[in-house]
Amino acid sequence: MRPSCLDCARKHVAQAEVLLQEYRTGSYDLHFWLAIGHLAEAEAELSECWPEHSYYVRQHRILLIAEPTYKVPTLKILGVLCEEAETMQSNRLQETGQAPKSILQQPLEDVGSDPPRIPL
Repeated sequence: MRPSCLDCARKHVAQAEVLLQEYRTGSYDLHFWLAIGHLAEAEAELSECWPEHSYYVRQHRILLIAEPTYKVPTLKILGVLCEEAETMQSNRLQETGQAPKSILQQPLEDVGSDPPRIPL
């Protein structure tokens, strides 16, 4: 299992927000379950290094499943994760004089293998 990734968690929370907005228009019921999946992925990304944030996301996901009209505070969650990332970056800068590289800033060969080819 690869290490927890704040960038990935932030991406999943942001995607959940977009999907929930689409779901609330009444036209896209499938988007509800896609948003649930993104919240679960955010939990997984946070569980190893930030278990308290993972638990917080989980509680809101469970509330949403129980009551589909529940308003998940995704922007608040995203803000907390962004603050966490800024703190990490500041701490790393103070310790080493270099900001940590986000997975999004790494060359593709450092991130992992090429995606599988899908036959057309």
